[in-house]
Amino acid sequence: MQRLCSLLILWLCFLPGIGYSIPVPDGLLPVGHAKLKVLWFDIYHADLFSNDGTFTDIKGPLYLKLTYQRNIKKGALLDETKVQLNLLGTNDRVEQWISKLNLLWPDIKKKDSLSFYLAPSGKGHFYHNGIYIGAMSDPNFGPNFLAIWLGEKTSFPKMTKQLIGGR
Repeated sequence: MQRLCSLLILWLCFLPGIGYSIPVPDGLLPVGHAKLKVLWFDIYHADLFSNDGTFTDIKGPLYLKLTYQRNIKKGALLDETKVQLNLLGTNDRVEQWISKLNLLWPDIKKKDSLSFYLAPSGKGHFYHNGIYIGAMSDPNFGPNFLAIWLGEKTSFPKMTKQLIGGR
């Protein structure tokens, strides 16, 4: 019986969103909105929020919400994230980050949202449809991850301009 209780406690500690979680931040103001479209397919709508409704740098608090317009398997999402992080020339932690994301991220269905909150501390928090699913504690992850959408070397400069408040 004691072993069963120990296993149950250990299992609960590793469930995303159980134990420590933070609510979706409120009080943040919209900065910009953009759509990612590939050929004639809408992939997602992106919304960026900050504490004052402006963007100056990739530092918290920032909240990026992606609302998907199609089904996307977790593996495809992880593969594209890895490609984008590598294109940005991020550090050697990409493989570790992708392994951790593999534990956090679900398959995405049409109209699902996947959101990321970069806290002022540098810690990153993920939400699926507004429900906390886990954190990335490496302070290098958040700025590198958000650089996919907000960085100078982004693959999507038009979308970046719209997200950071330019039209």
